[in-house]
Amino acid sequence: MNQAVQIYFFAALMVLLWSGNYIIAKVALREFPPLLLLVFRSLFSGLLMLPFLVKELRKRTTRFTTRDILIYTVIGIFGVFGNQCFFVLGISRTNVTHSSVIIATGPIWVLLFTWLMGMEKITRIKLAGLSLSITGVIILQLFRAAPSANGPTLAGDAGILMAALLFAAMTAFSKRYNPGASSIIVNSIGYIGGAILFLPVGAWYWGRTDFHQFSAAAWGGVFYMAAFSSVACYLIYYWVLERISASRIAAFSYLQPFCATLMAVYALGEQLTVPAIVSGLAILAGVVLTERFE
Repeated sequence: MNQAVQIYFFAALMVLLWSGNYIIAKVALREFPPLLLLVFRSLFSGLLMLPFLVKELRKRTTRFTTRDILIYTVIGIFGVFGNQCFFVLGISRTNVTHSSVIIATGPIWVLLFTWLMGMEKITRIKLAGLSLSITGVIILQLFRAAPSANGPTLAGDAGILMAALLFAAMTAFSKRYNPGASSIIVNSIGYIGGAILFLPVGAWYWGRTDFHQFSAAAWGGVFYMAAFSSVACYLIYYWVLERISASRIAAFSYLQPFCATLMAVYALGEQLTVPAIVSGLAILAGVVLTERFE
C-alpha cells in the first residue's frame, strides 16, 4: 500500500469511526445513565492513553513550565473532557441527525472565537458563511419534530452546541497561546483529569448500581467510545494532519454528518426530515465558505 492510499484509508476510517460514535452512544445510553457513561468513558480513555503519554514524556527534552502546565490543563479539561461531557449529555436528549449537524458547525465557532481574540479577520464571504450556518441551526430548531421518546429536544441540541463551542474555544485558545505540546499530552490530561474529576460521581454510583444489569452491548459501546472515538481517532487525525494539509483533511470531515445520519436511519430507525436536510446543507455550505475563501 503506497503512502497516499494509506493516508486516505486512515482518513476515511477516522470519519467512519467518528460517525459510528453517535450510534454507539445512543445504544450505550439505553442502559447507562449519562453521568455513569462519562465516568467509564473517561476512565477507559485515560488508561488507554497512559502508554502513549509515557512514551511522549520520555522523548521530551525540555522541562514543563508553570505556564505550560496551566495551558495544557485548561485545553485538556475544557476542550477535550468538557467537550465530551456535553456531547454525552446532549446526545442523551436528542437524535443523531441533530447532533451530527450541530457538531459540523465547529469551524464556524473557531472563526468567531479567533476573530474575537483578534487573530483573524472576518471578510464578507466569511460573514456570509457564518450567517448561513447559524441560519441552518435556527432552521433545525424552528422546524423540530413534535416531542417523542427518542426525538430531539431543545436541551439536547443545546448540549451538543455547547460541546461544539467548547471545542472551538479551546482550538482558538491553543492558536492564541501556542502551547507547543503534542496532542497526546493534551488529550491525556483531558482524559485522565476528567477521570479524576468524576471520581466522586463514580463513587456515588458504586453503591447504588448493579453493574451486572448492563449488557455486553452496552459495555462494548462504552469501550468503543473510549478506545476508538476518544483515542484511536485523535491519534489517526494528528497522524494524517502531519502528512496532508488541514484543508484536505477538512474535506473528509464534511462527510461525517452524512455518514452519521445514514447510519442512524439504518441502525436506529431515525426519521430524516426535510428541515434537517435543509439545515445540514446550509451549515455545510456556510462552513465551506468560511474555510475555502479568504
